[in-house]
Amino acid sequence: FDGNGNFIGGEYFNLDSRREVQGLEADASWNISGAFSLTANYSKLATNSDDSFARIPKEKWGMALGFNPDETSHLQLAYQFTGERRASPYSEIFLKEYSLVNLTARKEFMKKRLSIYGAVSNLFDTEFIGVEGFTTMGRNFNLGLEYKF
Repeated sequence: FDGNGNFIGGEYFNLDSRREVQGLEADASWNISGAFSLTANYSKLATNSDDSFARIPKEKWGMALGFNPDETSHLQLAYQFTGERRASPYSEIFLKEYSLVNLTARKEFMKKRLSIYGAVSNLFDTEFIGVEGFTTMGRNFNLGLEYKF
């Protein structure tokens, strides 16, 4: 925008071509017992144009095991797989598949008014490329405290 609020530069246009996606997405959850639960997700795509759907993996899936020993405690171990995908619509480079494991925990006190929580993301310090040209975090630790007034 210039100083008078007028838009300068850039151009907007609609695509004339037709884009088609076929695929399957599914989510499931299972309460194994009073303390253990399992969740899972799966996505598989097929398209008529890789250019239009660059950076979107053809296959992605994951699962998480939750443990709730009581009403105030929660622990979760999660696994996520991301399949091969094209780096950009203008590139013939394909990014490799990767898997991440994350661990989260939460404990509540004082009638659930105070919570302490933590997480370890990328538990095994996996090296991967999420988006070409950008750095990705290695193992990452989070710790927090929450109080509800």
